[in-house]
Formats: sequence, structure tokens, C-alpha cells
Amino acid sequence: MYRIVFLTGSKQGRRITVEKGDLLIGSNADAHLRIQDLTVQPRHAVIEQRSTGYWLRAETEGHALRINDQPVVESQLAHGDEIDIGSQRLLFQLTGGNPSATKRRRSKFHGMTFVAVWTLLLIQVLILAGLFAFWRIDPIPDSHPQISDMLQQRLEEFSANQADNLLEPFQLIPEWIVTPVWE
Repeated sequence: MYRIVFLTGSKQGRRITVEKGDLLIGSNADAHLRIQDLTVQPRHAVIEQRSTGYWLRAETEGHALRINDQPVVESQLAHGDEIDIGSQRLLFQLTGGNPSATKRRRSKFHGMTFVAVWTLLLIQVLILAGLFAFWRIDPIPDSHPQISDMLQQRLEEFSANQADNLLEPFQLIPEWIVTPVWE
């Protein structure tokens, strides 16, 4: 089941709900959805219900039929698609019924964008995890000599090269940032 909403023209705001079957759109009196416009053919287009969803198909060649500002001859419709027939603009809205028709048309760039965004997020998380794991600054106040002595002893266990390499990133940080003021 779907609904057609007129977005422009004399019928602007009017809604037509279609329960089942095909919907013939045109200027002819036998059209299910009659649009009185000089640019609309007697049998301009038809909305068909198929097993894969709803499809818009042009009935005549060479006449204006667009979905979301893209010219089409035949295309699957998705919820929210705007259909231009002649000078009229219609909105296609799914209201229930065919679940396979709710799938949006996606270009190949949608998938690539999705993968790129999630890859960048993953890289950022890994970088932040690495920074917290290797550059974590645990300020230790002078009021705890046991902890200071233990750290001094551990540093002495490293060779002079290893200790210098380990502390190198912290030598650029001013001492007042690394060591908090304890009361």
C-alpha cells in the first residue's frame, strides 16, 4: 500500500492512497490518476506493484518523467521519492504492505562512504588506545615516597638507552602539566 501526495499544481497537498494493483497516470479520462496538464500524455506513466516492490514505468517515449530530478524510463520507487510528471511533482510514500519496497536505491558511493567512515573511526579508536596505553601519564605526588622509590628502582632496571627512549616523549611536556599540585 502506498500514497501519492501532490507537491505542486492545483492539487497541491492532495493525497491519494493506493491499496493494490497498478496506477495509470495520465491526462486521459480513463487514467487512475488524472493530471490535466499540457505536458502530460494521455497514458504518461504507470506505477506497478511487483514482487520486488513498486516500479514507475514510462508509457510513452520522450516525455518528461523524472525521479528525484533524474530522468528515467523505468525505475524502482522508494519511500520519499519525488516524481516529476510534466510540470507536476508528486511524492511517493509507502504506508505498509510490501516490505521489499522499503529498500532505498543506493549508489555505489553510499557503500564506499559507509566503509570509509567506519574505517576512519576504527583508526581513530586504535590511535587513541595506543596513546593511552603507551603515553599514559600517571602523576605521583611527592607525598608517597614508597611509590616514587619503586618507580626509581624500576627505571634503574632498564638500561640507560631504554630509559632515555621511554622518557623521551615526556621531556617535551612542561613539568607543571605532568605533576599536579597536591595539597
